Amino acid sequence: MLELLICAAMIILLAWPETSVGKLLHCMLVLRPAQKLSQIRMAHVAFILLLAVVTVAAIAFARTDGPFLVAQGAEGLAWFATVDIATYVDVAVLALVSVASGVVSWVLKAGSRGLARLRRAVVRPSRPSAARRRRPKRLAPPPANDDDPAGIDWATAA
Repeated sequence: MLELLICAAMIILLAWPETSVGKLLHCMLVLRPAQKLSQIRMAHVAFILLLAVVTVAAIAFARTDGPFLVAQGAEGLAWFATVDIATYVDVAVLALVSVASGVVSWVLKAGSRGLARLRRAVVRPSRPSAARRRRPKRLAPPPANDDDPAGIDWATAA
């Protein structure tokens, strides 16, 4: 199927390059890959070769010394051999059932509510902000700022 799709794209590129589909395919299949490939430097090639050598060495080591390591007590590595296709099928079915039953959405909602509460508890200031502080109500008006002693009537003192 993929081969037919690639062949169809190549036929469109060669037969009808001036159409909008041909221009889009030319941009996606010719210009973008050419631009990315032009950015490859010698360091990238050296890294890929080094990675290939390390991979080949790891595979060769696992074939010769893998059973020896397991026999010596590295049985923690042996669990890789016990995972088979049935495990993947079980995990896929569990995921589908969880999504279908709404358990996943419930867990995500509960988790987001818990995180929101935690965020409010952590970010909450130790004292209320200026907008939330209340001023105490005054019960009596403040005393007058009067410098005259009480009892002297200046209008009649002359």
